[in-house]
Amino acid sequence: MRLALFFVLISISWGSVGDAAPQKIVFERRLAQPGDTSVQELICDLDLQMSIRQGSQVVQAQRQLLKRKQNRRLTILQAAANAPKKARVTYDKSVITVISPEQQSSSAQPVTGKSYLITRQADQLTITNPDGSEPSEAELAIVTGNMGSFGLPNPIAEFFHGKSVTVGQQLELPVELARDLVGFAETGNTVSSFEMKLLRVELGEGRRSQVAVFTIQLLADDPDASGVSMKLAGEMKMEVATCRATSVQLTGAVSAFEDQGPPQGRFRMHSEGEIQVAVRAEHQQR
Repeated sequence: MRLALFFVLISISWGSVGDAAPQKIVFERRLAQPGDTSVQELICDLDLQMSIRQGSQVVQAQRQLLKRKQNRRLTILQAAANAPKKARVTYDKSVITVISPEQQSSSAQPVTGKSYLITRQADQLTITNPDGSEPSEAELAIVTGNMGSFGLPNPIAEFFHGKSVTVGQQLELPVELARDLVGFAETGNTVSSFEMKLLRVELGEGRRSQVAVFTIQLLADDPDASGVSMKLAGEMKMEVATCRATSVQLTGAVSAFEDQGPPQGRFRMHSEGEIQVAVRAEHQQR
């Protein structure tokens, strides 16, 4: 595997040593191959203050903490020219914990301990049990939510492939790309700002590959259209030679509302608080 990485040499003159020139790297994309496996851990904590309001009156209010942890393994079974087409996903663990002043409960989601086959044909995503039968509606909802973009070109890899970036350089991603990356494309939420800054380059686990470390600033503010607003900041690590993310950490403020009920008895469900997201992935090539 060719590692597309180079350094700008330090300029040295007789009698003095010049400052080191900024480090510059060139990203390369690696297309998925049959046998490639990604072991992923996802953690999401959502601390919300929820209320029901009619006009200026608060009818009901409650604080709730939602904690989700998921461990899954994705193995590519078939691949086309620019994207994977078939894979097997196995959920070792998928647990949701709800904590409120009244109670605390943890429950394993119905995908826990199960495997599914995922196939992409053009715009059609098919999810089945290993024997070809159809999973339950609850299972389909979870797997579709996790794997909805499977089989489509990786937008971040498409953006960075062949791009030369200098340490300290700040990049503003196209709005369309940002919406795809953070999963707002289907909800209609508008990302008004998505910036990434190359903080440093370090050796990955095993010290066999270079990893680019980016800071992330994301603003999603479209309450009139979707009722959702977010202001997130964090860090992402991405392999220079493959454009595959190995970790993402984001935290920030989130608020959402939804109007319900008939016109004469209209009420608003409002939530605001903090979200913390951590994703780690270990990529194993065939």
